[in-house]
Amino acid sequence: MRKTTDVAALILGWAFVAAALFLLLRSGGLLRLEIDAALKDRHRARIVAESWPELAQEAPVVGSGNASPIAIEFIDYQCVYCRRFHQTLDSIANVSELGIRLAIRHNPNPANPTSRKAALASICARFQGEFESLHNYLMTSHDWYDSADWRDVSAAAGIPEPDSLVSCLASERADSVLSIDSHIASTLDLRATPAFAIQGQGLVIGPLAPEEVERLAVSVTRK
Repeated sequence: MRKTTDVAALILGWAFVAAALFLLLRSGGLLRLEIDAALKDRHRARIVAESWPELAQEAPVVGSGNASPIAIEFIDYQCVYCRRFHQTLDSIANVSELGIRLAIRHNPNPANPTSRKAALASICARFQGEFESLHNYLMTSHDWYDSADWRDVSAAAGIPEPDSLVSCLASERADSVLSIDSHIASTLDLRATPAFAIQGQGLVIGPLAPEEVERLAVSVTRK
């Protein structure tokens, strides 16, 4: 009788474990979500490692000096956290000494036409050699949010040829550059901004703290 009870308890225990594993591993289960997230992180890190030169190539760079960028930032000009991170960079007193430079790629919210237009405008400003001027303006001002006149926006940002920028906005050239950025963001399965592709570390989603930026800059310069 004792053996029968022990066997029944053992079977019941294994049944409980099997049921728990089923619940955890099924689609939407906690363990399955954690496994999927880990696999996604590894996949992203591999893409960043294998494609770093292509990811950094042709992307505009903000910051001082001539050092290689410490990371590639994917942005949306109306993203609150992107704008806060822009302020974070300004708050780092020794940004020039550390040689902090970021390559910028665009990942505007596809449901927000104003964000897309801002990305195109910054691309057009880059064609004029004025990327950083417009980039800084778009990141620090809200005046352009409700403006349909990008001529006025460009002038407010100090762009010397606003008419040329407005003409560029409708060009295939600007759209093709944005399409490349969008394709890269899609390949990395980026659904939030800001996101940072970091050589040797993979992908970080969300804004970096000042101390994280400083550590990253130091680690890159030591390589």
